[in-house]
Amino acid sequence: MTAYQQAMRAPGRELAVSGTLTLDTGREIALTGADVVSLTIDEGVDDGLLVGAVLSAKHTLKLAGADGAWLPGGARLQNDAPLGATAQIFIGVGDEIEPLCTFVVREAEAAKDGVGITLSGYDSMYEETGAAFADTLAYPATLTAVVRHILGKTRYPLPGSVPGGDAVVPAAPQWGACSVRQALGWALALAGCFARVSRAGELEIRPVWETPQIAENIADAAVLSRNCGFADFGPLKVLRATTVRGANSEAETAQIEAMAAGTSVATAQNALDLGANPLLIAGTTQAQALLSGALARLEGMELHRANFRFRGDPTLRIGDRVYVDGTTSLITRQKLRLSKGFAAECELGAPDPSDNRLRAITPEGGLNAARLTGTVDGGLLAAESVTAAAIRAGSVTAAKLAAGAVDAQAISAVSARVAELAAQQASADALYAGIAQIAEASMGEASIDAARIQDATITSAKIQDAAITAAKIADAAVGTAKIALGAITTALIAAGAVGTAQIADGSITDAKIVSLNADVITAGTLSVERLLLKGANGLFRAINATDEGLTVEQLSQEAYQNAISGTVLTARSVTADKLAAKSITANEIAAGSISAAEVDVSGLLASEAAVGVLKTYDIRNDDCITLTVGGERQTFLRVRAEGVEIGRENSDYKLLLRSDRLDILQTGQVIASFAYNRLWTQAAEVEDYLKLGAYTVRKSSDGGLAFGI
Repeated sequence: MTAYQQAMRAPGRELAVSGTLTLDTGREIALTGADVVSLTIDEGVDDGLLVGAVLSAKHTLKLAGADGAWLPGGARLQNDAPLGATAQIFIGVGDEIEPLCTFVVREAEAAKDGVGITLSGYDSMYEETGAAFADTLAYPATLTAVVRHILGKTRYPLPGSVPGGDAVVPAAPQWGACSVRQALGWALALAGCFARVSRAGELEIRPVWETPQIAENIADAAVLSRNCGFADFGPLKVLRATTVRGANSEAETAQIEAMAAGTSVATAQNALDLGANPLLIAGTTQAQALLSGALARLEGMELHRANFRFRGDPTLRIGDRVYVDGTTSLITRQKLRLSKGFAAECELGAPDPSDNRLRAITPEGGLNAARLTGTVDGGLLAAESVTAAAIRAGSVTAAKLAAGAVDAQAISAVSARVAELAAQQASADALYAGIAQIAEASMGEASIDAARIQDATITSAKIQDAAITAAKIADAAVGTAKIALGAITTALIAAGAVGTAQIADGSITDAKIVSLNADVITAGTLSVERLLLKGANGLFRAINATDEGLTVEQLSQEAYQNAISGTVLTARSVTADKLAAKSITANEIAAGSISAAEVDVSGLLASEAAVGVLKTYDIRNDDCITLTVGGERQTFLRVRAEGVEIGRENSDYKLLLRSDRLDILQTGQVIASFAYNRLWTQAAEVEDYLKLGAYTVRKSSDGGLAFGI
């Protein structure tokens, strides 16, 4: 273990943060710990560690600033733009310092008030390997030559060799439309390796499984939480893959298998499927040799699913083997967080025992067919999502067409016509026009039955008289139309179907009136069970207004036109939800009319309150609780993310009670820490002491610190 690792994993540590932001113009902006508000590094953002994984990490960095320093033209950014800049952050402990991350800024967001800026982006792996891959290598070629050729599309230095790099790829692979990242992943899978970027931004190609590797021990004191997934895999004994047709071959694809010596049965716990790999050329002996070589480098791999959170160590990376609370496994994903402290969340992965293959959907959106089980329902594919470029040459054969999917007579007719056109040495345009004529001629009258016409696809049409019966007309399907007299009987008129109409006198009696809307009604005596009088603005006109002594002249005034007398309101009919917010002040409340029994204190907030007796289970405050004794503010309690802070409000010295230790702070900095099992009282001569409530910290004559209560 290095000195940096020892200092980082010590029970007490003091961290220092620094960095640089190199803009596209070449100008460097120095960053200090005061600038870095927080940093999150999500390593393995796709699927984490897999055989052949090409890992990248996403970063989110928040920087402090004031007075628009990070806005265009501000003091820090000046006239430069943050997009495309390279950010590098270092984290130190004691006299040791190491790089924490290096990434390219792809998104930046600064608030209008200019308080700070948030930068986010990926490491160089995401940038360098995202382009389309074009293979110009001459084959046969060794696996090392293939890896070097793929990395030659990037700006990374080329490796001298890769594990198992002498194995031979006999012919040009059928890569299809793939990225540099996909091609590199296929090649590294057969080398039993994966790729990642170091914290300094350099490419690293590492074996997935190194038998002699010693696991890094994570001490129990550093572990903040841990969960066990109870899913074990290994030791790996069987490796499977699917061959792929070469660029110039017609051999059929097949699944191949490599099995370790002494192994007779493949199970979900000892077998791993690499899926379809273009470097495994179908019908060649080299395909089996490549897969057997990969097994030789991966044999014995064991994984145990779990996750844990600990105090963090930047030297631990994805692919490293760790020992945590009795479990040894590989880190397959990791998230680092730097804020007021530093911590790491790690996943120890194991493949799904039900189907331990590689991902079905690649990071670039491609489909890994070997990951699929069964068939794909064509009805689930988006319209026009499958193009000719996406269909591999020669992959659609007669055996793969469903019976009856292609009409034999149509094929014969088209074939005969195409042969005829070809014999005439027709041009390409004429040939296409001829095929179009064949298609048009094949659709005669009555050649399409009802089952093949979608709803509403036929607009104007010729329909014979009486060809459509009543049973074929949907409800409301007839709009404006000419209907012969007597053609509609009373049984065919739905309720409400007749609007404005002429009705003969005496034809409607009072028994037939359900609802009546009218602007003018002339009546002798009006007898109703309930009468609603609606005034302007949707309000009811005042009723019994004379109860308040209002005269007819007053009622004609605008102030009283829409008023309702308060004396005729039903008791308790006006509730709190009918009152406008802040419409009732102390002036409207009679003294002594509201007692504590009417007040729900669960949501009561007050800046000051004189309370004789306070009984509560939950006291909430945004910052701290200050205790005042004898009119003087003496001490306070503040709950922080890392513990409970105790001290005097105006004192530079404070105590921070953490889960595993007690820190003494001076002006916000830790000057001493005491583990709970190491607190002591020392009765020695002291030069001075610090009194914090019931706590006393003494400076002993020998230069040490003694803690007492």
